[in-house]
Amino acid sequence: MSESSSCPQCGAPTTSQSEPLDSTVLTDTGTIARYLKLMRTNDPPQGSEMAYIRGVLSKTGAQLADLDGKIMHLKAQLRQLEDERAVLAEYHAENAAVVSPVRRTPPEVLAEIFSWTLPSSDELEQCGSVRLKMEKSPWTLGQVSRRWRAIALSTPSLWSLVFISGTPAANSRPMIEMQIQRAHDLKVHFHDSSPQIELFQLLSEHASRWEELDIKMNVALAPRFAALCGQLPSLRKLWLRWDNPDSHPAVESLKCFETATSLTAVRTDYGLRSLPVFFPTHQLTLYRLRCPWAMG
Repeated sequence: MSESSSCPQCGAPTTSQSEPLDSTVLTDTGTIARYLKLMRTNDPPQGSEMAYIRGVLSKTGAQLADLDGKIMHLKAQLRQLEDERAVLAEYHAENAAVVSPVRRTPPEVLAEIFSWTLPSSDELEQCGSVRLKMEKSPWTLGQVSRRWRAIALSTPSLWSLVFISGTPAANSRPMIEMQIQRAHDLKVHFHDSSPQIELFQLLSEHASRWEELDIKMNVALAPRFAALCGQLPSLRKLWLRWDNPDSHPAVESLKCFETATSLTAVRTDYGLRSLPVFFPTHQLTLYRLRCPWAMG
């Protein structure tokens, strides 16, 4: 790369590979001073000075045009190299993917990894904004590759968790129906349920597969539990909440859980003292009750 310098006579820029931009040698001290003054002020040039300056402009313009041409040529070469690199990088990535360890990971290991993408019970308790969305796990797992989709569909535990909260989306029912088909046992988290009786009825049709139930009760839901007596053989964990402690359902008690032969863990936080709930107390190993307790 050439070094920049200035003409010792006129101050015009030069390079080590070219002569000063002005070919006329200024020898008169007064002329040099006048030229430098014109460069540094707004004074108009005189007639003889105009011819000299126009000569300088002609030469600098030609050199600028020459440099612009070289720059355009180099930019075109750079674009070509960048395009070639992009093609080669894509080909390299495709070959690297072929030998990726992920491709050789056993299906059972991938299934275990997939399970860690699901929200935990603590996360569900702390965050009520979990929704059925195609961009969330496990739905998104099937969008990566055919192999991932096959593994996800053949792993029922990935589809067990059904979390319903707030106003349901338009596609909630089809997604829940699909989850029910793909799952074995169901872990149902049903909150803010007053406008979603239809979805609760859908889940109730598969109550025999409920393994966990975390539900926010209300006056509309309570009467529907009477039909679940003897229909909860797989239920192991139960968490009852109540959306409004001042509400009074049109039922005298909830007895369906007393016949849940697998129920071992119970948690209540519904605050309604006037609604007795019966549990199989002889088989409970874990309970946390925020309500009156009576032993029969």
